[in-house]
Amino acid sequence: VQGPRAVKLKVGFGSDVDLQNLRALRGLLGSGEIMVDANQRWTAEQAVEVAQVIAGEQPYWIEEPVPADEALPVWQALARQSP
Repeated sequence: VQGPRAVKLKVGFGSDVDLQNLRALRGLLGSGEIMVDANQRWTAEQAVEVAQVIAGEQPYWIEEPVPADEALPVWQALARQSP
């Protein structure tokens, strides 16, 4: 197999732009794994919203969706509410 089988995409530019970029990358990569990295850019509410918007493109994970120092209950709620 030639070419990448997994890629990480920087997100956090707004739901529409993030989804457009993710769809374009999915089109190029096919069934490979796509990880997205928000670099702690979102609130918990934004992270849930974006996770739901991009779920159809099947990201493998969302890295650093909220600030790393958020309390554990915020992370737990995010995990429960994300597709």
